[in-house]
Amino acid sequence: IDCMNLAIDDMIKDGIDYSILGGQRQRYNYFGFEKAGPEYDAHITQTNLRHCFRDVPFTELEIRDIDRNETELIDKIYDLHCSRPLRTLRPREQFYDICISWQSPLRAILKNNSLIGYFIGELHELTLADNGDFEDVIRNYVRKYGDCSISLPAWETELIDKAADICENISLGTCYMFSIFNYKKVVGAYLKFKASMEALPDGSFTVLIHGKAGDEKLKISVLGNETKVEDYDGEADIELEHREAAKFFFGLTSPYRTKLAPALRQYFPLPLYVDQADHV
Repeated sequence: IDCMNLAIDDMIKDGIDYSILGGQRQRYNYFGFEKAGPEYDAHITQTNLRHCFRDVPFTELEIRDIDRNETELIDKIYDLHCSRPLRTLRPREQFYDICISWQSPLRAILKNNSLIGYFIGELHELTLADNGDFEDVIRNYVRKYGDCSISLPAWETELIDKAADICENISLGTCYMFSIFNYKKVVGAYLKFKASMEALPDGSFTVLIHGKAGDEKLKISVLGNETKVEDYDGEADIELEHREAAKFFFGLTSPYRTKLAPALRQYFPLPLYVDQADHV
């Protein structure tokens, strides 16, 4: 308990914006962490694919593990990683080690000896140069490794739709546990990102957050799909404790969101997400 509290105090002193953590939910609720970040999980079986593609010719792809000495191929994979609209920044010199940090191989997807995508371990962080290759990748993966489950962040709407069309089942959950120390910055960043992916209705509201790192009183607004999260001095529309705020902005459910006008509820949950290779 003392070590956890000291670590949190150090993060706040160091100006860390948020922290991620795995483990049993209630154990880490005590320290301000909460389940957050929408994630879709689709389970795809050999039977699903046999029925969905029985009249569709099979396109042979090569899927293989990458060795750290294949620097030219890793460079191309790194360029693909940098094309992801939401990603954790990984220095090129550390990229391979970060990818395999959970003892999962970095895998290249090749078509006619040309790189068309990559993933880590069991389809984590699947990134394609052309999302039109998704079905071929899944068919090749299942043929090589067997039935699979693929987890996708909420912003990967095109791949989610493709997976939903062929899977046995799809479910919505959360990707990790988070403790937000700077709601202004984190909400501002992810609201701006969400507006870049879809049109948000105009509107505004104010909120008072009693956060781990101190109180924050914010005005959150959207006008013409331009977003703004700024400090606010007046009386707030909504008042939230630390973990309640995490669920309000980034969780799947929050009773406090019912206090918003229906149009404003479309802002949430924000697509907070951290890829598995960057977990702790």
